[in-house]
Amino acid sequence: MSNPKQASWASLPDPLLQHCLSFLLIEPNGVVRSADLVNVCRVCSSWDQAAGRLLAAQARTICIRPLVDFDLDPVASHPRIARAIASLLPLGLGSCVPPPAQDSFGAALENFFAAMLRKQERYEGVRQVHFGNYELTDASLALIPRLFPNLRTLVIDSYLVTTDGIRAFCDARPAQLQAVALNQLKQVHPTPAVDSLLALPTVQTVFWIQQRIHAESFTPRAYNGRAQHCGACGGFFLPGSGDTACLMHPGVYSGYGSSCSSYACCGSAEPGYIYTPGCTFRPHSTETGRRGRLAWEFRGPVMEFFFEPFRRHLFPRDFGWLRCTRETRHEARSRIPPALAELPPK
Repeated sequence: MSNPKQASWASLPDPLLQHCLSFLLIEPNGVVRSADLVNVCRVCSSWDQAAGRLLAAQARTICIRPLVDFDLDPVASHPRIARAIASLLPLGLGSCVPPPAQDSFGAALENFFAAMLRKQERYEGVRQVHFGNYELTDASLALIPRLFPNLRTLVIDSYLVTTDGIRAFCDARPAQLQAVALNQLKQVHPTPAVDSLLALPTVQTVFWIQQRIHAESFTPRAYNGRAQHCGACGGFFLPGSGDTACLMHPGVYSGYGSSCSSYACCGSAEPGYIYTPGCTFRPHSTETGRRGRLAWEFRGPVMEFFFEPFRRHLFPRDFGWLRCTRETRHEARSRIPPALAELPPK
């Protein structure tokens, strides 16, 4: 009896190889596992090419895996925080993780993007991109429209980005961008940043999120532009916009204390527990909701889900989010000079 021939992965038909790699590289919701992608592309040229065609056809969200040093980082080394971070990494959620000390000047993302631009056709279908705990710079921000031409939503969370960087990003004319969240930016003034982004023809909503002080509203006092502030979702929008772009909770928030209260519409719990800023879309309005405050006003949201309607499946049973802002990446920035948002725009 003859021995069966051994099959090589490299000899598999391309459709079958792509189908096999899809289980390894892409989550059911279209999120790409960046760490596994790097390993697959290193196997051989046929795997690299198949992975590229798979990404171009199916990838909708790119999540860069955070870099964490549990031995040296004083925040991440705390046992409870370390367990929470360990539960987040496989999910591609890294916005809360303290930034790596060796990336103080944001060079890591610039290097990542330079490498990705060599094969940028792989990322033409990407609609969301999350940068883990790495810092964006003006230079890396300017590359995003070129690298991800079909990007729909974007969270800019970096103390290195400046007002000029936002303007340069807008000058690159991202063609499909619909919503932007400007989170904890220290060197950006809200008026030129919000107005420049809303001047893009496809952008419907811009959020300005700053550190909470004594439960103060998120609306920046320094903003004096032409946009209006939505009372339901907290985003800025242009008057007369009829787009259904406001993500909010239509139900009443009630219960007995923060630990057992939730929204009647979807069961989304008190901010800081599992929740997203809303569960349904409606047109923007300047009227304040029945609850009188934003869903995310007192607890920082999961920024990777900031534009996602609330669904239970987004949060696994063992989900361990870092609820307190003192446990997030922003605590590691505590020695950064005070925000420059109060300065007059350039």
